[in-house]
Amino acid sequence: MLCAPRVPDGGGGGRMKPIAHIHSDFATKFGVHAAELIAADKYGYAVAMINEVVSENPLSEVAGKTKFVPADHQLVKTAKALGVAFGD
Repeated sequence: MLCAPRVPDGGGGGRMKPIAHIHSDFATKFGVHAAELIAADKYGYAVAMINEVVSENPLSEVAGKTKFVPADHQLVKTAKALGVAFGD
């Protein structure tokens, strides 16, 4: 699950840095989906992005497993263009 806080740009106007918009968008989409799962009384799932669509996976299938995002994924390219470092 991905969740990131809103990051102000320091300008005092409440604007966000470009990377914060990406974080905020993900957090909103994932949070809405999680709330929908709860409303449906559907527990024991991890919210995920599958083929660019927010979805869910049973925790029994994903707990303890690592899944990597491809280096050529558009979100990775965008983050790098905005100055996010991935340690590579």
